[in-house]
Amino acid sequence: MKVHFFVLTLHEGRGGSHHNVMAFVRALRECGHEITIHAFSQYDNQPPFDIPLMVHEGGGYGILKAKRYLAALLKEVESNADLFFLYGTDLTWGGGDYRKSGGKKPVVVYLDTYLASMGLMHDDVLSRMSEVRYTLKRYIWDKVFGLGYVRHVDKFLAVSPYVMDVYTQFGFPRDKFAVIPNFFDLPIEVSPRGQTETVNLLYTGRFTYDKGTDLLLESLSHITEFSWHLRMVGDGSQKDLCRAMIEKYKFGSRVEMIHWIDPQALQQEYARADIFIHPARWPEPFGRTVVEAMGYGLPVIVPRQGAAAWIAGDAGLTFENGNKKGLRAAIEKLSKDPSLRAQLGQKGRERAQQFAKDKIVPQLEDVLQGLCTGHPRV
Repeated sequence: MKVHFFVLTLHEGRGGSHHNVMAFVRALRECGHEITIHAFSQYDNQPPFDIPLMVHEGGGYGILKAKRYLAALLKEVESNADLFFLYGTDLTWGGGDYRKSGGKKPVVVYLDTYLASMGLMHDDVLSRMSEVRYTLKRYIWDKVFGLGYVRHVDKFLAVSPYVMDVYTQFGFPRDKFAVIPNFFDLPIEVSPRGQTETVNLLYTGRFTYDKGTDLLLESLSHITEFSWHLRMVGDGSQKDLCRAMIEKYKFGSRVEMIHWIDPQALQQEYARADIFIHPARWPEPFGRTVVEAMGYGLPVIVPRQGAAAWIAGDAGLTFENGNKKGLRAAIEKLSKDPSLRAQLGQKGRERAQQFAKDKIVPQLEDVLQGLCTGHPRV
């Protein structure tokens, strides 16, 4: 297949979507497909050396102009493509416009976050002062006009069943959806964890309100029945708040804040921990760190709303999003029961295999090839 792969931007130093884009591109190339990568915006691109970008100027445009610009761009390269893969919600309208106006090649849109009009964006995306006005403006566009372009897209790939449900409830056609989650190169073998007097807790991710880093620290402030130690790996807008809370609750050396580290060092963090905690307030579309933790045999604690609970399955404990008492109860239950930790850790290793590269990539390839032949299989 000749696939033209479009992203808003690509930066190898970012996480989440950028990591997944690079993984998808490399995997499809390994399968023998010809992949051409386009960055829709000329701003904030820093691709890895093995993924050269064709950079365009659509990133600074408003919704209507960006839609028309992308539709024209797809038409321009149509003769050299078997399929267009658009990564991200903001590219949906242009892909639908291209097909609506007579574009001949199938369009696939990958969805791993929400529309701004859904009111589910995390707090790093929308400022509190402008959120209501901006959400209303986008809701009018998305609902009144946007859905008219949505029905012309050939396939939507959702990162999780939760994301699929959110979009189909909004009005996207369910019969055009397939779930293709992020995939991982999981550890082949994990050393068994020994029992220690101190329970080692781990959080990795952004230090922000939506990620619940303050919620985690507040929950721990009420735990005195056993010895625990928390390592927080990441950075973000709540970094100073977290430091102030550590001082306020006199945690001392029981809590360590560690700046972003390389993947090899992060593997060591997973390997030395006893429990992984994902305290997010917002309903995350996926949750890469949850899969990574389970791959290393860690039992996980995750919020009920969002995709993290689906990822964990029966390999972890859940709490109501934003409920510090529920989070504290889950931490206490898992920390006091080594046998439960071992049981959930084993289940986690098994569950994580469902997100292994050799399971997900064939599903992705099957969908794309089916669209190119006119016989979609998923």
